[in-house]
Amino acid sequence: MFWYLCIRIVLWLVGVGIALFPTLHTVGISGLSLNPYQEALAVNQTGQYRDLVFVIVVVSVLGISVIIDFLFVHFAQANQALKAAVIFLMIGNILALGSGLVCFLGLPPHSPVVDLNWLQLNYMLILVASAIGLVTEVTISAANHVYG
Repeated sequence: MFWYLCIRIVLWLVGVGIALFPTLHTVGISGLSLNPYQEALAVNQTGQYRDLVFVIVVVSVLGISVIIDFLFVHFAQANQALKAAVIFLMIGNILALGSGLVCFLGLPPHSPVVDLNWLQLNYMLILVASAIGLVTEVTISAANHVYG
């Protein structure tokens, strides 16, 4: 199961990395050596921060699709604790998807975010949504492997 989870995590990271690549490409290779918040500030200066926030949508939809797959195949066999975890992960991914869409639509296209508090809030949402997505991927993949 260890290698199965490693492969799932690598695939998740590749998918998220591909979603981030066009935006991170705007700051160049030197921007990748910055810490993540400084890199977000650099992306903001290029006017592409709105595109960076869109990764929340990608991560959340990946999590929701994995959960739906589990619900239709193995949910009846799962124990109560796993069912509760799956329900909480689904709620977390739906909330992350909603907040990602609202933030994406609320940010100005192709111009920097002026209010740094708004930028920091969006940055925290990116981190929280990514964490929820990764936890979803690992939890559901492990459950699929156990019950599959």
